[in-house]
Amino acid sequence: MKILIKRLTSLLDEETELLEALLSILRDENNALICAKLNKLNETCKEKENLILKIRILEEQRIHVLQEFSELSGHSPGIITLAGLSGLAEGDDSTRLTGCRFNLLSLSESIRDLNKSNRSLLNYSIGLVRTSLSFLDNFISPNRLYYNNGRLQAIDKSGRVFSGHH
Repeated sequence: MKILIKRLTSLLDEETELLEALLSILRDENNALICAKLNKLNETCKEKENLILKIRILEEQRIHVLQEFSELSGHSPGIITLAGLSGLAEGDDSTRLTGCRFNLLSLSESIRDLNKSNRSLLNYSIGLVRTSLSFLDNFISPNRLYYNNGRLQAIDKSGRVFSGHH
């Protein structure tokens, strides 16, 4: 059992490092959104995708270790949590698992908050682009009038600002 806990804490340490890197990338993404640096934004998206893939691989390994632990201890696989496992472990192992749990909780909270902020910035930027496109579309497209007979008559005023015609 001690070997499984050692493997688990090793995986959790690796996952913590990857989550810290993800948090750093999210900060870069936030900065790129604020400064409107499209190249940096594209770069951070690629880095994020790579890190998320690595985190998923570690997560699968962690689940496998927890399944092994549940088989050895007789506990149900879905019930074992880090808090529960640290309660079952002894001494340094318990302390180490508790520390890993708090680090992961703190990191996941920070990632969630920063991701929420980035999502808000993106939604705001998308709204600005849509408003600008709508304005340009209405400005350039012809005005249409409906007459009493129900027919549509288009009055072409498009391009007046651009072409210089009155």
